[in-house]
Amino acid sequence: MKIINKKSVDYKNPETALPKRYFKEDITIDRKYSGYTEGELITSFEEHIRDKDIGQIRHWYNGYSWTGDERVYNPFSIINYLQTGVFRNYWLESGTPTFLIELLKQRRYYIPQIENIETGESLIGSFDINFIEPKNLMFQTGYLTIHETKQAVAEIRYKLGYPNHDQEVTYRDDTKLLFI
Repeated sequence: MKIINKKSVDYKNPETALPKRYFKEDITIDRKYSGYTEGELITSFEEHIRDKDIGQIRHWYNGYSWTGDERVYNPFSIINYLQTGVFRNYWLESGTPTFLIELLKQRRYYIPQIENIETGESLIGSFDINFIEPKNLMFQTGYLTIHETKQAVAEIRYKLGYPNHDQEVTYRDDTKLLFI
């Protein structure tokens, strides 16, 4: 979970949009901090994406969702792409998820089978690390996203999967994650 100090970030400038400091409050699903919608990307970065293939940008970096409906672009990856103009996996460069990797090893969680995982409402509210499910932690840390939300009899159910190609490349190419 990236937590940022709003005053230190100019979200419209790809040269300075990466956060420098952090808040202490949980903003995991706060829309203000969750990424760029496609409209925001096009409006805010118009001069930077004018000659770019928006379909490819969408394929690589759009897809994070906290509802299953609206999708947002990963800020870290999109800013890096706009700085370099190269489509590649920037997500893993944001930090090695050592804690997550250790938990997945400990729980013997098989990473390659993460598409179409179903889970319940505990996905959002589970923060006790001694009892958290790996899929919940992977969602909360941005490695999975909600593809679909369904109302079941007594609870909301979520279908999880890769947010975008950037994440899929992380799972496919990073052996630390693939062979846990």
